[in-house]
Amino acid sequence: MSKSRMYFIIALASVALVGLVYIQVNWLQSGLTLQKKLFKERAFASLDVVYNKFDEQKGLIKDLKSIIQSIDIDKEMPSRKLIDDAHTKLTFFVDSMMQAHHLNTKYECYVFNGISGKVYLTNSGQKPAKISKKMFGDYRVCAGSFLQKEFRSTSCAGAYQLGVLFPEKDSYLLSGIRFQLLMSLFFILSLLACFGYTIRTILRQRKLAVIKNDFINNLTHELKTPIFSISLVTKVFRENIAKQQYQKANKYLDLIETENEQLKNHVEKVLQLALIENKRFELELQRVDLHRLIRKTVQMFEFLAQQKNGNIYLNLKAQNSEMVLDETHLASVLHSLLDNALKYSQEVPQIEVLTEDHEDGIHLSIRDHGIGIAPKDRPYIFEKFYRVSTGDVHNVKGFGLGLCYVKMIVEAHQGMIRLNNQWKNGTEFQIFLPNSSY
Repeated sequence: MSKSRMYFIIALASVALVGLVYIQVNWLQSGLTLQKKLFKERAFASLDVVYNKFDEQKGLIKDLKSIIQSIDIDKEMPSRKLIDDAHTKLTFFVDSMMQAHHLNTKYECYVFNGISGKVYLTNSGQKPAKISKKMFGDYRVCAGSFLQKEFRSTSCAGAYQLGVLFPEKDSYLLSGIRFQLLMSLFFILSLLACFGYTIRTILRQRKLAVIKNDFINNLTHELKTPIFSISLVTKVFRENIAKQQYQKANKYLDLIETENEQLKNHVEKVLQLALIENKRFELELQRVDLHRLIRKTVQMFEFLAQQKNGNIYLNLKAQNSEMVLDETHLASVLHSLLDNALKYSQEVPQIEVLTEDHEDGIHLSIRDHGIGIAPKDRPYIFEKFYRVSTGDVHNVKGFGLGLCYVKMIVEAHQGMIRLNNQWKNGTEFQIFLPNSSY
């Protein structure tokens, strides 16, 4: 897939997702608007019945008359019993009207003076001294006609009102669309999660495809070189044989053998890739002296290190080095790690191989004093085809398979491998190999 087409698909999917979310939000807003309208209709209907039936509540009106008489005329506080009785009657009356219109939410009811704001009675826990009629908006009605007539000679004639507040109105409205809201949130979040995962997978696959193409191009180049060299040297070798120049011919045989060994290494990398891709392989387990295997592998690299005036130091402290291992695969693990240590030691190579006993197995460390691994590269070094950048992409030969293969083989032995990020002067890989668990 081309880059422009991929970005077009991502953009189109993003627009579609935003459109779906927009439609869903509008649908929820329409539902909330409908709930608000229904709530208002029920509240108005309840208050309308309260207004029409207020004068029928003889006991409540009698108590309110006494309370108003005490507060406005006698300038005294009414008795606690009188207030409690009036509170009970007011609550019962308004409750019945609210429930009759299916308005099952908490409310606060106030009988107050619409002119002065003085509060006479409320069903809330604490009675304020004064209150503004603006607080109630449209949710207030005249407190019947009897009280207005009873106190018509006062300055408060016609001012007695009943107002209702709904402190939990918002939660009540949302409860009407709770199911739709929860399902919408669930589906929107699911879509966002799936979309994010899809985009991440597409970008990851594209990155992997680019890396894989680089691997194929690199491998093709690396295979061509020894094949061309073998072809050319074979031709010269035949000419020397024909001329009976056997000493020169032997030199060319050595070159052919070297190039053939290089070609063999490249083929082994391809076989490693097949193992990594399929993850179908069986370990040929046998008792192996780990220290003997380490010394044998190190001997193969000592000459290369000495050519750079470097050394490989062995510090093998494990007391019991015999373990049940796959010798061939573990030798390849050691080979890959030592090869990396040499390749990325730009100056004089100083490599250490250490082993230590552990109660469940052996700790193996391979440490170098090379260029190290940048923090941005550390999370990805065990990924297939990933190569640490060192300025020039091709200045260090490799295919990005070594550490992925190493991790796979170590884990196949029920072990663990990690990069020691605390090692400042180069790189240290720490491997734990458990005692036989087979």
